[in-house]
Amino acid sequence: MVLRWVGRRAGCALCAAWCAACFMGMDANAGVRLITHENVYRSDVTVQRTGQMLMTADRLLVRVGEVTVSDITESFIYRADLETLWKLDHEARYYIEINRNTLVELTRHMRAARRRMEAALEHMDDEQREALEGMMRDRAPDIDRERTRRVRRTDEWKTINGHRCVRYEVIADDTVLRELWVTPWDELGMEADEFRVLKKMADFQKEMARAVEEGPLAQRVEEEIFTDFEAVDGFPILVRYYENDEAVRDVTFLSIEREEMDPARFTVPEGYVRQDPFRPDRLPPPRSVKPVLEGIE
Repeated sequence: MVLRWVGRRAGCALCAAWCAACFMGMDANAGVRLITHENVYRSDVTVQRTGQMLMTADRLLVRVGEVTVSDITESFIYRADLETLWKLDHEARYYIEINRNTLVELTRHMRAARRRMEAALEHMDDEQREALEGMMRDRAPDIDRERTRRVRRTDEWKTINGHRCVRYEVIADDTVLRELWVTPWDELGMEADEFRVLKKMADFQKEMARAVEEGPLAQRVEEEIFTDFEAVDGFPILVRYYENDEAVRDVTFLSIEREEMDPARFTVPEGYVRQDPFRPDRLPPPRSVKPVLEGIE
């Protein structure tokens, strides 16, 4: 923020007020708005999604639309002060709540499912058993690979959306999993503390991954944008994901601006029905996906 000097006395008073605010803690409603654009690269098309992130010190709202921010189809809200995550479907008008109690129940369900699967192995022939054991191995977390995971800063710089960025690599087993183009905090004109809710959310999602122990959710958490947030010195303007040395997805931050936040934005809208995450048969059918077939330059 730039303070315009309008006179020595007024300027001193303004500086004094600013220092007092820093000493006593910033306004709880002070926040940051971010606009994102995501490309998912498939063999014949590029699927695009535009998103919006609103955050304060301990609250985060992520809204995702298929084409524009005005076409929001789903979102989630994270409250670090409540240690609770809500996933909302705006077409079906329902939400799922995940909190500490949910994680305990999720662990119990996953362990029970594993016991049922192991019991089923005893009644299978060799071919069926081999197929199921192979599926279980494929879904299990790659512990050895995770131990080799590291973040490396390179000497490569370029300008992205007006931000001077340096390239970081996330590597495991000498394979680049993704690259992050990071602008230093002083270049961005913001402080790391303004984004601390992202670290809190990443930690919460890691707990979710530990609860399920294996499977798609654990993999999804590893792929989240801010998983390696603490390992870089700045903010990632562009995150690009690789599989077999080919780019499969990228997320770009188009704008990052400070904004006063209405606390009501971080609550579940009225009229939405809470659904049991452990009873998927009660959930509305998944919405149809209308991918965008054109890429952007």
